Amino acid sequence: MYFMKELFQSAYDFSTYYDGYCERLCQLLHRLNKETLTKIADEMWNCINGGKTLFLAGNGGSSAVLSHWVNDLVVGNYTQNSPPIRAINLTDNQSVITALGNDEGYENVFVGQLRALSKEGDLLIAMSVSGNSPNIIKSIEWAKEHYIKTIGIAGCDGGKLISACDIGVFVESTKDEYGPVEDVFCILTHVISTYLAQKRGKNLYH
Repeated sequence: MYFMKELFQSAYDFSTYYDGYCERLCQLLHRLNKETLTKIADEMWNCINGGKTLFLAGNGGSSAVLSHWVNDLVVGNYTQNSPPIRAINLTDNQSVITALGNDEGYENVFVGQLRALSKEGDLLIAMSVSGNSPNIIKSIEWAKEHYIKTIGIAGCDGGKLISACDIGVFVESTKDEYGPVEDVFCILTHVISTYLAQKRGKNLYH
């Protein structure tokens, strides 16, 4: 089954397509495992309060979501009464990415940065719709070998990512639902960020 294809073929017009897309998005959100999401929020909370660094890794649209998440964590979560959050998206430095891709291969663009920047006890959060991106899987394996905790967030059937991580949650979806899955990714980052911010005593208004 390819949900997006079937939705388009069954829609009478854009309005019908829009309604079906929104209904599906809500369905995907409500199917998520809330116990696992709670573990993710708790692990991030412990990492932040322990003075450790959050590393984020993703490709394409997932990388864009993670760049936004860094903004919400570093800036949106800042308060004078709590320690600042150290969060780094490993695709935000183009020079480093292209150098590592050229010298060591694209599958090592995250590992190359983790070996230089990470320390034992840090946290790596990897995001991938397919859950099978070689550079993502390799970064998780490297992180676990070096005592860095790992969280995976994926789509489809979870791919290799979910079973490889200490904590993993996936948006169960068909293989053509990249848009809805990445929408869920973005919503998840906002839910977690706003929860952590208010738990840290931050007002969500200026």
